[in-house]
Amino acid sequence: MPDALADEMCARIGVARPVTVADLTAFYQAWTEQVPFDSIAKALALRECTRPPGADPVEFCDRWLATGVGGTCWGHVSAMAGLLGAAGFDCQVGLDRLLTDEFVDFHAFVVVVDGDRQWALDVTHSSGDPLVVEAGAEGTHPAYPVSFEADGDRLLHGYTSYSQTPGEPRWYAVLSTHLDAADVRTFCEIARVHGMRAQSLYHRRFTRLEMIDGRPADDGGALIRRRVTTDGVSEDRFTDVDEAFAALGYGVGAVAMAERAGLIERSPAGAVRFVPRLPD
Repeated sequence: MPDALADEMCARIGVARPVTVADLTAFYQAWTEQVPFDSIAKALALRECTRPPGADPVEFCDRWLATGVGGTCWGHVSAMAGLLGAAGFDCQVGLDRLLTDEFVDFHAFVVVVDGDRQWALDVTHSSGDPLVVEAGAEGTHPAYPVSFEADGDRLLHGYTSYSQTPGEPRWYAVLSTHLDAADVRTFCEIARVHGMRAQSLYHRRFTRLEMIDGRPADDGGALIRRRVTTDGVSEDRFTDVDEAFAALGYGVGAVAMAERAGLIERSPAGAVRFVPRLPD
């Protein structure tokens, strides 16, 4: 990643370019708060029959700086690892597979190598502080428990969502912590079929105390923004598309991009529908 672009990204999220491992916490928390995990860019690629984005960190950063649109995990790891690599960190990419028979889902997170330790920076499942990659490690985010646990000879990576029974994490098996740029390009191609289906708008960010997500109502008549804290879940409903996108932090061009991606529909009379998720 060019130094000027790395500096611009850090300036926009409000942190200095990280220099030491101790600087990673502020950088990671600022990134997960402001750069969303969302479905817009992938949905557009699938609609246009192109490879889902994520392999090009410059493309990811340019898009976010211009529109506020983020991406799925592959785009985040490419951009974050590219920026940290430009800052002198030894970065690789971790690969998880969701432990379910229902569907195939691969997931990525940044791995920063610090001597004999590895630190996970996961945008999709924020751990609050960077999480050391070892059994027994637990995240610090108060509203979104994340951990690594041993399962025989393999390592599991788990999270507990507010939509699931408390205390019952959903687990991924850690397949590797040594993916490189070529591997990321390959998994972007695999993401055409496996991974986030991008059938509707989905948005996720983390502040230090809460998880924020946005998704359509079941009938498509509104976009629901949820704020999840240790005190519970609050919801706001937005029927106006511009107001909804502003509430999620998007900028100019994001609505048009979501419309081109088929995530927002307008009737001839101008009525807006947020396309709801299709049944599995």
